[in-house]
Amino acid sequence: MIKWTEDERAYYVWKPSGVPSTFGKEYSFLEELMDKRPPFFVQLMDEFSRDEEFGLLNRLDNATAGFLYFAKNHESKTSFKHMIES
Repeated sequence: MIKWTEDERAYYVWKPSGVPSTFGKEYSFLEELMDKRPPFFVQLMDEFSRDEEFGLLNRLDNATAGFLYFAKNHESKTSFKHMIES
């Protein structure tokens, strides 16, 4: 079961330990989301491309469990990037 919550700008999705956050040599959490298609992720697939990692804003080490953040739209993604840079 995929656990997630949201606010007006982002989705926060619990990534279990032992799985990569994003695409690479191993089956990743993003691929699991693509396969299971929870409602929030279907929206992300409409808004962002695979190359944009569907709006992913952070990554976690494979061994780390925790929240991955996904921007709901390009405006939120840009705002988050500006916030991090400053």
